[in-house]
Amino acid sequence: MIVHPLSSKAFKSIRSALDHNKTMKSFQNKNLDFHQINLTKTFTKGSNMKPNTHCQPDKNNTKRLGSLFLTTFAFLTLSLFAEELTTPTLKVGDSLPEINYTNQWEEPSPIPSTTNKVLFISDMDASKIIHPILEKEGKGYLESKQAVLISDIHRMPSLITKFVALPKMKSYPYTLRLVREEKMADSFPRTKGSVTMIQLKERKITKIEISNSEAEVKGFLEGK
Repeated sequence: MIVHPLSSKAFKSIRSALDHNKTMKSFQNKNLDFHQINLTKTFTKGSNMKPNTHCQPDKNNTKRLGSLFLTTFAFLTLSLFAEELTTPTLKVGDSLPEINYTNQWEEPSPIPSTTNKVLFISDMDASKIIHPILEKEGKGYLESKQAVLISDIHRMPSLITKFVALPKMKSYPYTLRLVREEKMADSFPRTKGSVTMIQLKERKITKIEISNSEAEVKGFLEGK
C-alpha cells in the first residue's frame, strides 16, 4: 500500500479538528468552574446545608462527548487519507490527460496530436535508461517516431532544478516535456528506476508497459 504525504487540505482539516477538541475541553472546564463558584456562593461559612450533588457536571455526558469527538476525528482522518489515495491511474482505453507542459527551455510544449508513443520518467535512474538512446540517435529522432518524452520533476528542489538540472537538460538534443507541479502527473503509472511506455491511437491509450531495459525501450520506439 502506498501512503501519500498529507496534502495541505488534509493537514488543515486535522488541525481544525484538534482546535475544536481544545475548545470543547476549555468549555467543559469553564462549566466546572461556574458550578464551583455557584456552590461557593450558596454555601456560606458555617452553613449546615450540604451541596446538592445534582449541580455537579455529568461525567457520563463528558465521556460521551469525548467518545463522539474521537469517533468523528477518526472518521475524518480516514476519509482524508482515502481522498489522497484515490487518484485514478491511467489504463488502456483512457485518454492521455491534458497537461500544460513546458520544455527545458521553459517554453510551452503541448503534445502533438500525431503522437502515438509516450515515454514517461519520474526519477534519475529512469532518465539514465532513456538518455543514452536519445543521445545516440540525435536530434529529431523522437519526432520521427511520433514519440514524446515526459519527465515529472516536481519533487526536485527548486534550486537544483534551476541551477543544475535545467542547464544540463538544455544540452540534450531532444525535447523534454516537464511536469513541475504536484499531482499533475499522478495518474501516470510508474515504477522507480523504470520507463513507462504508453502506446496511443488517436490520443487513446492502447497499451502500457513499464521496463528498466534499454533494449525494450528502444524496441518500443522502433515499433518492435
